[in-house]
Amino acid sequence: MSEGQAPDLELRIGLDRGGLQSVLSFELHGYDCTPGIHFQRFEDRPLAEDPTQLLKGFAERAHLQDEVDRLHPFLDFGSYLYELLIPDALRETLETHLEPVRSLQIHSEEPWIPWELLRLRTGSFLCQAFDVTRWLGARPQPLRFPFESIGLIAPRDSELDVDDEIAFFEGLGESDRQIDRILATPAGVRAACATGRYDVLHFSGHGRALQIADRAEIRLENRTVFSPLNLYGDARRLGQSRPLVFLNGCHTGRGGFSLTGLGGWAEHLLAIGCGAFAGTHWAVQSESAAAFATSFYGGLLEGLPMARAFREARAAIHSETDPSWLAYTLYAHPGARLGPQGPEPLFVSKLHKDRHDVILEIPEPQTLRPNPSAVLRAEHQVVPFHGRDEELAELYDWCTGDMPAAVRLYTGAGGMGKTRLALEIARHLRDERWQSGFLSGDDASDADQGRPEDLWQALLRTGRPSLVVMDYAESRRPLLISLLRRMKSHQGLPVRLLLLARGARDWWTRLKSEGGGIGEFLQGPSTAVRALRPLAPSSEEKRVSYRIAATAFSKALDKPVPAEPPENLDAPFFDRVLLLHMSALVKMDGQATSSEEGILDFMLFRERRFWERRVPDWHLPPTVVPGLGRALALITLAGGAATETAAVEELRKLRFFADREHDVLISVVRLLRECYPGRLWIEPLQPDTLGQHLYRRELEDGADELLTIATGLDAADGDADEIEGID
Repeated sequence: MSEGQAPDLELRIGLDRGGLQSVLSFELHGYDCTPGIHFQRFEDRPLAEDPTQLLKGFAERAHLQDEVDRLHPFLDFGSYLYELLIPDALRETLETHLEPVRSLQIHSEEPWIPWELLRLRTGSFLCQAFDVTRWLGARPQPLRFPFESIGLIAPRDSELDVDDEIAFFEGLGESDRQIDRILATPAGVRAACATGRYDVLHFSGHGRALQIADRAEIRLENRTVFSPLNLYGDARRLGQSRPLVFLNGCHTGRGGFSLTGLGGWAEHLLAIGCGAFAGTHWAVQSESAAAFATSFYGGLLEGLPMARAFREARAAIHSETDPSWLAYTLYAHPGARLGPQGPEPLFVSKLHKDRHDVILEIPEPQTLRPNPSAVLRAEHQVVPFHGRDEELAELYDWCTGDMPAAVRLYTGAGGMGKTRLALEIARHLRDERWQSGFLSGDDASDADQGRPEDLWQALLRTGRPSLVVMDYAESRRPLLISLLRRMKSHQGLPVRLLLLARGARDWWTRLKSEGGGIGEFLQGPSTAVRALRPLAPSSEEKRVSYRIAATAFSKALDKPVPAEPPENLDAPFFDRVLLLHMSALVKMDGQATSSEEGILDFMLFRERRFWERRVPDWHLPPTVVPGLGRALALITLAGGAATETAAVEELRKLRFFADREHDVLISVVRLLRECYPGRLWIEPLQPDTLGQHLYRRELEDGADELLTIATGLDAADGDADEIEGID
């Protein structure tokens, strides 16, 4: 594998259900070992019959065959599917590249067909010819999986022979791995998932597929069950550690369309953040299931990539009389291996990235960035979501209501929790197959440069309801107007626009007076303004929120939990939950300050200490240290720096760096890049409240040109009374 550990081939299988017949579309993309295959499209294939009818009962009928003939129905059916579904040109391309290609990842919007079962004209099944995995959507794919904390679910009353699997995992415990035998009840499984600490979650028992995919079941003890619908609430924390989940039971890998889209275990587990999922398409023999699992894990422990270990596990249980080896399916990056989750980026398929099918972003939980303030950022979810269940439920009702198009503006000071609330509802709806997320700065730029219709068409093209979250709405007027112009007359699937801003000030008043029907739309029943209430209004609620944050920080930073919250919890500034949580970090470092300025100054001190300690590593003179703060303040003011060149150009605007040698500027921006990496080459200092405080302190220290630059940036945006992130 090459090009950032990309698979050799990626095959995207689309499904259009809009006409009288469902139609499959195919697109193939290759990397270094497959020259000439670059987003290659193939002939569409209409489905003459419903795949559910085509496949219904196939595996059950096959199991009624005599033992000596049990594999033959699979051979015949695999050949039939290959000829029926795969276009001639795609068949030729796949078979031409059998030698150089090792890994093939399938991105299928069609949830029923077992693509692994396709039987090539060479006589091999697809899962024999390639290291095959699947994936769903543009979700980032982990490349490394720790194997230190393992949860095992094995119901004691299943009457299955799972002793070998249990013995295998118990043996792993002898190598200092943590192996937990999870109580096989709904409450026990839910509690284990809620810890969010497992690297691997393995189930061995009975599974059951139902007509509605979201109601698929794994059977637990005393005739109880657990389904994909149980993966929400606290149980969704299972995805925080991006684990490998292996449901080694009958029918656990089968998908289907739920009420809002693709359903089943794979869809829901990946939606909550799990990094890989293994399951089965049909019933498997318990002895074969145990042998497959131990072979798969054994291959991983030997250092094999995940797809190769899966392929070799199939070979290990290959049988002419037991087709269990064909039943297994794996959703993962083909090249993923066991190992610590390091700072390397997650893999995102170019099939989705280059096509712009997904235009809305939901920041995923990830390895913490190195800077001290990272634990406070909403996307890291270090502190569990809490205290806003009513707002979340009310937002959900608004999103799923009857109006085709609706707008809601949430206002509140920085640090109130607007972003975290929006992130939570966006994730919740994405789990239900909405097109939901934050409109990125890049998309905004495209729209502002004359292509807003592309943005709107991209939203409609998905064929799904949409929730668009626009942060800093007060500074994105051109894009906002272009969206509202289309929303006001929209009829069809729901489109919701959730705006976040510090306040509904002059910018909102001007927007409501906009012509072309926009003003009337914003003053009508489709639009509402909400001031976000404090997350913890009372002193007791603040104590609870403080303890939740302190416990989470203690776990993330491996430090003792501070004993007591500040005594002045009734201070008005603690209505901003960010400052309340910052105070827990202050206490954790043994500091006694509890004033607003004192808390922010100490948080800023931690950042300065962090970057100043890296100065010798970059061979910078000590005289550069005072300029690092104003450099970061300027980059924060600009919303970050997209490239090294852009970062250097920002520094040249500052008197402090105007006469410095180019090599010094390069070292400074690379130091800041090391401290604040992310989607941009250098991310701004966040949360915004901390970036704002840095700006103010640098102004006080004499960097008065920051004010001139800030005013100039704001004037260019057309809102001279408001600077993004700066009050």
